This record gives sequence, structure tokens and C-alpha cells, in this order.
Amino acid sequence: MGTTQLALYQGALRLIKESRIATTSDDVPARYLLDDVYAGSLAHMLEMGQWAFASTSTSVSGTVSANRGYSYRFAKPSGFVRLVSISASSSYYPPLEAFAEDNTYWYSDSSTIYIVYTSSGASYGGDLTKWPESYSKAVEAYLAMEIAPHLTKADGILGRVQEVFNDALASALAKDTVNRTSRVLSTSTQAVYNGALRMLGKRLITNFDDRTIARRIYDANPKTNAQGQGPAPTLPANDVEAEMVLRRLIDECYDEALEYMLAQGLWNFASRTIAIEHETSVEPAFGYNYTFEKPSDFIRLVAISAAGDMWPTLPDYTDEGGYWNANVDPLYVQYVSDGSSYGADTSLWPITFKKAFEAYLATQVAMDPMAGLSAAKMELLQKQATLLLRDARAKDAANQAAMAPPPGRLTQARSGRFVTNNQRREN
Repeated sequence: MGTTQLALYQGALRLIKESRIATTSDDVPARYLLDDVYAGSLAHMLEMGQWAFASTSTSVSGTVSANRGYSYRFAKPSGFVRLVSISASSSYYPPLEAFAEDNTYWYSDSSTIYIVYTSSGASYGGDLTKWPESYSKAVEAYLAMEIAPHLTKADGILGRVQEVFNDALASALAKDTVNRTSRVLSTSTQAVYNGALRMLGKRLITNFDDRTIARRIYDANPKTNAQGQGPAPTLPANDVEAEMVLRRLIDECYDEALEYMLAQGLWNFASRTIAIEHETSVEPAFGYNYTFEKPSDFIRLVAISAAGDMWPTLPDYTDEGGYWNANVDPLYVQYVSDGSSYGADTSLWPITFKKAFEAYLATQVAMDPMAGLSAAKMELLQKQATLLLRDARAKDAANQAAMAPPPGRLTQARSGRFVTNNQRREN
């Protein structure tokens, strides 16, 4: 357990068949190359996973701010590398659904947030004495991969170093997965996880608690008695590990997978309509009078208009990054939202969307060796996911109200508004 900078250097040089160094100050080209890539390699490797040995938790108090449409702003801690979880509760559950972030801050309507994150701090990821051996081996391989092209042109060595790194990283991530605290699931979210696991032909989650993992493996493989007899194992230990690994993989891809699925349709259950006032501190694009910031829960545009009834739709606007530009104020926008009261609320999901999402989740973790799927089963699973998504979109579209034809000129004139050159004008 644990390593040193010298040991990492020596391990990297051994992989590329270079002479070992005695100290980290040896006056040889290989040492200087390692010095050049060392800090960047450590930073990169910490970003590759939610490493248990490098993770810590803390509360962060916010300062009043109107940025990004939220009431408070929170400075990211020193040494922050990667977010593991964020909540408005001191119990770190449930996860905070409505928040935004940039390189320096998080934004939320809660005055205090509770976060778990990967840290490069001296007591966490930066403390080499706490590194698991599997992680040390992965870092050695990455260092070797970084300097190998400068020391050798042998394709055999370069290819071997790449393979060693891939294997070492996979091993480190798998072993870290077993040790890392899992995402806490609500009953409805657990049902979604179970649906994805069922499609992979795996066990359903019933009681996933890291503190009882060792006991569960023991129970799955009871020891025989002194005469060599005893009950047969009810579940192989590697199946318990597979359950844990796949569970962790679903943890990691769940939010991104949901965002992807919400972007695949104009889902009724995830749709919301809001009026947006223009930004006073942002210069509009050339040719437009106003700029409007996209909501933090925005996934996909359904309709945009100058009128609250969303008719007529606005033909003259631009979409640039996180903003819309238009010549009307306010701007009325209907969009697919991943907010906690919209797309992320599993209680609102039609059964067709739930099944399609479960299938997509299954495809996202199916390539892991622990899933044990053959190429033919993988292809079948992907086809099933495609069909379920198509069915969900078709049924969702059938439930949408029919689009009313545009009002005639007489109706528009009587109502005090009419359309000229595709622009709405109030009289």
C-alpha cells in the first residue's frame, strides 16, 4: 500500500526497458522526461475515476449571487478534481438536481451544499502513501506511455506499454469500484437500475451496502466443515463482484444517460414553458436587441415565441452557446427539462419511456467484461433499445394535442394583433 515518486519512475522505466535510476535527481535524460510529465500525469490520472482513496466530503456555504439564475454561489474547494455527489442535505441525500457549475463555482438556490469530491490535496489524491497498489501500477504505466515515444521507436515496446496501461487502469477502476460508496437510490430509481440489470441477465439489487460486502461474499461461498463437507455456494464470489461493478457503472453513467434520453424526444412529461427576461449584462449578437440565457435545466427546445400562448412561433432568433438572441422581450420558451420536477422525476415517466431508458442504461454498461455479453447478445440488446425508444416516442407523440391552424386575418384583427412578415405585432 502506498508508493513514492522514485518507485513510480523506476516502474515506468522498467516497462520500457530503460535503465533504472537511483534517485529522482539522477542526471539522465529519462529522469528529466519523467519530471516534465509527472505533475500532468498525476492530475490526469485523478480525473480518470472517482477514486475512493482520493475522495473527501465537506459542506460549502454560499454567497448571495444572481448568476446563472440561482440565489447562491459556491467556490470549489482547493484541490478539487471531480464531483462525486452534491446535495442540499447534511445527510448527502437526496442528490441536488437543480444546480449549475463552471470552472470555479457551483450555483444553487440552497444556501449550503454538501459535496463529495475527488481531491488532489496532500491528504487525499496527492498523498502517495495512500495509493492502492493497483492505482500505482496504472500511474507507472501512464508515465511510461508518456515518455516512451521520446526514448524508443520500437513499435513492440510502444504497443506493449499501451496495453499494459489499459489493463492496469481497468484493474484499478474495478478494484476501486468495490471500495467506493455507492449512490443512494430512491425506490423508483432502484427499480430503473433493476430493469437495466434484468436486461443484462444479472441479479437484481436488494441490499447494496458497502459495509456488508465482505459478509455477502462469505455467505455466497460458505466454508466447508472439517470433513470437507458443507453447503454448496449459493452465489459465486465473482458474481457478487459483477453485481457491484455493474451497479457502480450504472451510478456513473445514470445522469448522462438520462440527459441523452431526454434529448431524444419532445417528451410531454418533461416539457415546461417559461418567460425569460433579457440579460442586461450580456451584449446581444449583431442584428438583435436582446440576449436571453438558457435555463440551467434546458435539454432541448420545443417551441419559442413572443407570446405566452406560444403562437405564432418566433422565426427570427439565433441560438448561440448558452444564449438565445431575439428582438422581443420577454421571450417565451417551451423546452424539455431535466429538472427534478420534470424529466428527472421518475414518477412522471410513462412506462414506455421507463423501459426505453432501462434498455439504454443496459447498453451503456454492457461492454464491461463483468456483463459477460457476447457480440450477438450485445447486438440484440442495442436493437431492443432502439425499438423501445421508437415506441416511446410514437406513444408520446400520440398523446400530444393536435396543432391548431393559425388564426385568420379577421380573427387576428379582432384580437388586436396580427402577423406581418412572420413577426407578431401588438396594436
